[in-house]
Amino acid sequence: MTASMTAGLTFSQCAPEELPADVRELLYEVLYRDYGVTRDQEWLNAADGGHFFVARDGGGQLCGAGRLMPLAEATRARGPQVRQIATAPDARGRGVGMAVMEAIETAAVTQGATRLWLKARQQAWGFYVKRGYLFEGPEFTAGECLAEDGIFVSKLTGIPHKIMAKQL
Repeated sequence: MTASMTAGLTFSQCAPEELPADVRELLYEVLYRDYGVTRDQEWLNAADGGHFFVARDGGGQLCGAGRLMPLAEATRARGPQVRQIATAPDARGRGVGMAVMEAIETAAVTQGATRLWLKARQQAWGFYVKRGYLFEGPEFTAGECLAEDGIFVSKLTGIPHKIMAKQL
């Protein structure tokens, strides 16, 4: 684990298998519960690698997290993928999500990336547009994203998503 400070938040970086229990719970509650995934299912996909960026406030309270994936051969032209961005409910509206994305984008540039992409839920589209991400391709539902990268969901939810990308 490594740590740094941004916008009053302390960021630590960790591999999926090192993810603290409170971060795992936040990700589950914010991102997977609504898909009908149960806590005992493999929703983290730790074998996919990447690093989580975990944001905590000055008191050590978890504020948010996000994951930068390694460059995948199948999506090399798109660049590395950003996944699992989540802000704790009591930290929303304080710029935590923006700080998490800034930490991920900075790390990606340091690693030589010139572009990032992600699959955004409809309710997050405006957030990513503010970060400079642009829409690519048609809208799809959560169940349709299974074929591309193996993200496991136990049922189709119909939550609209779009692929978005940003030049760094």
